[in-house]
Formats: sequence, structure tokens, C-alpha cells
Amino acid sequence: MLDILNQISSFMDDVFIVCFIAIFYISMRNCFWKGDKKKISLFVLSLLTCPITLLSVILYTIFLLPVFFNMDFISNAGSLNRILGMLLLTIVYLLLIRFAKWLGVKSKQLVRFVYLMFAVFLELEVAADENEALFDNPLIHPIMNISINIIVIIGMLLLYFLVIKELTVVADSSYSTNWKVFVIPPVIFILLFNTSVMYLFWTDSLGGQTSIAVFLFSSIIVFLFIWAFYVIIKNISATSEALQAKDKVKTLSVEVMEALANTIDAKDKYTNGHSIRVAKYSRMIADKMGLPEENCENIYYMGLLHDIGKIG
Repeated sequence: MLDILNQISSFMDDVFIVCFIAIFYISMRNCFWKGDKKKISLFVLSLLTCPITLLSVILYTIFLLPVFFNMDFISNAGSLNRILGMLLLTIVYLLLIRFAKWLGVKSKQLVRFVYLMFAVFLELEVAADENEALFDNPLIHPIMNISINIIVIIGMLLLYFLVIKELTVVADSSYSTNWKVFVIPPVIFILLFNTSVMYLFWTDSLGGQTSIAVFLFSSIIVFLFIWAFYVIIKNISATSEALQAKDKVKTLSVEVMEALANTIDAKDKYTNGHSIRVAKYSRMIADKMGLPEENCENIYYMGLLHDIGKIG
């Protein structure tokens, strides 16, 4: 039974890595200008900057250094891996933002959000994996590892389909978005989560039940993040659509009024274009008088229709 669970647990670790890389690549592709020429280079870029890749480099470095340099810090590998991991993630993240224009990034803020949220999921998975030796019952760890991988994979899928996919559309919109709402929560979460986990790890006070409780509580917070982001994006999209519809109606109304003005002026060749000229001059005068933009527009409309009685 234990062997089967361990095999399933190992398989789920591999599934997590594959899903993480795939969803991260697709998400990062949405952050860049799309084009056939950039697909291969973008895949290489995503693979090099992927948190999983960086974590693997750190793990191999930590375990190879003692072999070559006789350094004895394997006992603190977990906490060292966490510190170096966040440091390397930060460096790569800063490089991505620094060379954003050269790389063809659509939105720096979108890259920030994607990177931070995937760092959150990596932290959840890594923190749970570090506590392998904290369970007395050998069956608990593989079961917990399988459950954690399933939860994290579901979370990443929800993040992509509910947030990142929709967020790309909002990022392409002409309407501004308050990106602090999307960037600040994952930053605070990563800092608090790492601080609490490292404190418990270093003080040896992270027992099995505490480990499960910390992971579940953190997972609930992350899922609430995703739901909150989804609701915010839907509200932004609805507002953008309403503003776009309003602009279309306004444009159509102006076109109708200008057509009416041209119809009026067409009855007399000596006054051709008179109404539009009156409308433009009236708006210029109103603007010079310092009237609000809405009043200036209304005066323009009245100028267009000031001779409407002549249409008969």
C-alpha cells in the first residue's frame, strides 16, 4: 500500500511540474506580443525564467557545492533553498521588467502579476514538500503530497482561466486599471508566508498537524485571491463595455446631428456649412470661457441644430 502511494505521489510531483511549466508558458505568452516568429524564443525565455527551472538550479547547486567545496550546510538546505529561491526569482523578475520593452512585453504590470502568482503556487508546493519528515505515520506524507499537488494544479488552472485569460483582455483595453489591486496581495502573501514557514522551520515547531493547517489556510487565502480578482476583472470589463457603448451612442448621435445640419444648409448654397461652422466657433468660445467639457459639447450640439426650423 505504501509503495503504491509513494509511486502515485512521485507521479503527481511530475504532473505538477509539467502543468506548472505549461500553464506558466501559456500565461507568459499572453503577456507578450503574439507572433509566429517569437513562439520558439518565447518558449525558451519562459523555460529559462520559469520558477520551477530556477528552483531546480538552486537545489542542484545546494547539493553539489558540498561535494566540490566540502561545505556542510545540508542540514539547512530547506531554509537555504527558500531564501536563495526567492532571491533568484526576484533577480529574474527584475531583469524581465528591466528589459520589458526589448522583449516586446504588452504590459509590465501583467508580467508582474503572473510572476508573483506563480511564485505563490510554487511556495505552497515547496513548503509542503519540505515537511516530509514531520509525520510519524509514513502513509500520511504521500497522501498529503498527492492532495497538495491536486489542489495546487486546480488553483493554477483556475488562475489562468478565471484571471490571467480575462486580465489579458483588460490589459489590451484603452481604459486604465488600478494594477496595485492585482500586484500588492500576492507580494504581501509571499512575504508573510515565507516568514511564518521559515520561523516555524527554524524553531522546529512545525508539526504535522500545524503543517497541514498552514497549507490549508494559505490555500484558502490564495483561492479567495483568485475569486476576488475574477470579480474585479468582471466589473472592470462590464464598466469598459458600458463606456464603449456610451461612446458609440454619442458618436452616432453627433453623426445624426451633423447630417441634419448638412441637410438644412443644403437648401441654400450661400449658407452651406454654416451650422457646422457656428457649432465649432461656439465650442471654441465656450472652451476659452473656461466652461466644463460637457457644457462645451452641449453648445456644439446646439450650434449644429440652431437652424433646425429652416428644414421645413
